[in-house]
Amino acid sequence: MKYLGNESLIISKPSIALIGAGGSGSFMFRELLGLNSLLSRIGGNGFIVSVFDPNSVREANLGRQAFFDDELGLNKAEALVSSEQMQGRCGDWLAFSKKFDIQTANKYDVVITAVDVPRVRYELGKYWASKTINKKTLWLDLGNDDCSGQTILGNLGNDVDVNGLRLPNCYDLYNESYNVDSDDKKSCSLDDAILKQNYGVNQMAARIAAQLLTNLFRNGEIDVHGAFFNCITMTTTPLLIDPTAWKMFGYNYPSVLIS
Repeated sequence: MKYLGNESLIISKPSIALIGAGGSGSFMFRELLGLNSLLSRIGGNGFIVSVFDPNSVREANLGRQAFFDDELGLNKAEALVSSEQMQGRCGDWLAFSKKFDIQTANKYDVVITAVDVPRVRYELGKYWASKTINKKTLWLDLGNDDCSGQTILGNLGNDVDVNGLRLPNCYDLYNESYNVDSDDKKSCSLDDAILKQNYGVNQMAARIAAQLLTNLFRNGEIDVHGAFFNCITMTTTPLLIDPTAWKMFGYNYPSVLIS
């Protein structure tokens, strides 16, 4: 099965909300920069990114996240955006030193969650689960543990493509497993942070997520809408656009739409 992208993603200048500018989020920001440059150079319009994160850069973030010594103490979202704008890049991108308001998600063409609090995904997914978004907002989620993770692209609301296909999002597939509080204890040092999480897991999540967007923006369609990876075993498994694959998560796609 193939999912056909919304026309506005292909020919206009889509708006993207990046929620979280820490581990995976900071590397996702770098990936978006590269993709924006590529699309602009081949005749596209690129896109506008709004970055949301209430937290500041700490010593333990250096080396493991995409920040540098001179950014210590700065808000993460502002540090990422301002450093690029000082170089004359992404002039219309925005940084917000606050949490994302889930009720505004329908204002964006793509919402990207790169957060370490599972409940954020639960609240976002639950709020929009029964709603139709005329903008056909897509939700791209980056999730990981210490050495493995997954990226999943789905429809945020109940919208479908021109063929009546709706992509299940991470909330559809994982649902109640996100309704928990994470361990919010922060690492006190870089050594402690690296011991807690394998180096490279955030970069891999961001790279796969960016490739999903690249495939959709460049080709206008996709037949894979996610992937599962492991940094230790060096394996990656695609998530096919296939009701059989979704059923393994306990998600039953409406049979009336399968045909």
